[in-house]
Parts: sequence; structure tokens; C-alpha cells
Amino acid sequence: GGGSVLAALLQAKVSPPGTNIVVTVADTGERYLSTTLFEEIAADMSEEEKQLVADGDGDKTTRPPMELTAASDAARVLVQTAIKNHKLLTFGFQNCEFCWTVKKFFKAIGIEDFKFDFDSAEYLEYEHTLRAAIEEASGQPYFPAIFIDGKFFGGAFDMCKAWKDGSFQKTLMDAGVVKHCDENGCVPKFAQWNGYKGDPFEFLPKWFSMNPLRAK
Repeated sequence: GGGSVLAALLQAKVSPPGTNIVVTVADTGERYLSTTLFEEIAADMSEEEKQLVADGDGDKTTRPPMELTAASDAARVLVQTAIKNHKLLTFGFQNCEFCWTVKKFFKAIGIEDFKFDFDSAEYLEYEHTLRAAIEEASGQPYFPAIFIDGKFFGGAFDMCKAWKDGSFQKTLMDAGVVKHCDENGCVPKFAQWNGYKGDPFEFLPKWFSMNPLRAK
């Protein structure tokens, strides 16, 4: 939802005056769009909203789950090659709030990953088979999918939690992603994580129920 609105706003900036832009905001189960346009809306439903829901009939229909397209051999090769060739790799969507979390946090701590946005025009020929190949590699259906030194590490929440307990820093160091070694030992290349002293959960969507900094 938030990604769709942002994409429309960016398109509006480069479109001729008077252009009409139609945006479809899908109901994905998120509380509200967590863009700056909706920051004043609380994470939890108000009593008025709860009453509106209670007064409605609700959706009584059920739909069969969508089947994920099987991974193609070409998609598998592309994914495995990317994992092999990059010490720090993030698979994700271009307009994804949790993918933005990783991007913003890596910038804050001064490290660079290889960003593999599988929904970009570059990978259109693979269609949905590419997503299936990534899910095969990670063993998980969610994105972003962070790989460190060829191994699946986790998603945005996993990253934030691991940073808090120090295991993310250790994983990066052990993998040789961000260290410089000499006779005195090994230290991060990036001046002690770019001097970052904040809480990584600040980069997670504020509506996310597992975010300790969740908006109220």
C-alpha cells in the first residue's frame, strides 16, 4: 500500500501537469499505510473503527490459496549465482517497507549490500519463477531475504533483533563482509559501524505489531 502511494507520488513529479494517476491500494492485512501521509493514524483501531467493523456483515466468502509458480532452472541459476558472488546480498521488492528498513539501516551503519530487487524491469523475463527460486534458497516465503556469505540470515526483523544482541555484527565480521585485519587483530572497515548508536527498530514500519517502537 505505502509503496504504491510512494510510486504514484514519484511518477507525479515527472508527469505533465494535469496527468491523472490511478493507484490501487491492496488490502494486505497491514494496519495502515506507514508513509508520512499517514503517520498521525494510530497503529490500533479506534473504538469508532471497531464499531464500524462490527456493524458490517464482513466478508463471508472464502477463496482457495494461490499456488506459487514453480521455480525455473534459469531462475535457480540466477539466484544461486548472485548468492555465490556477493558476501552481503538482499533479495527484495522495489516498493517494500521492510526492504526499505534494510536499506536505511545499512546506510546508517555505513555498509553496502548487493540489492537484488526481483520485481525490477531487469528481471521481467523470469516473471514469478524468480520469486519461487529465492524462496527455495531461503526456505522462507517472506522478503527481504538477507544472505551473508552464501547463507540465509533472515529478514528485516531478524536483522534488527540480531543487531541488538550483537550477533548481526559478529556474523558480518566472521563472514569477512566488513572487517580489516592486521597484526593487531580485526576491526570493522567502516569506523565502528559509522558511529551508529541508535535502535535499528526505528527503521521498521511503525504499524508492525512486533516493533518495540510501534506507534500508538
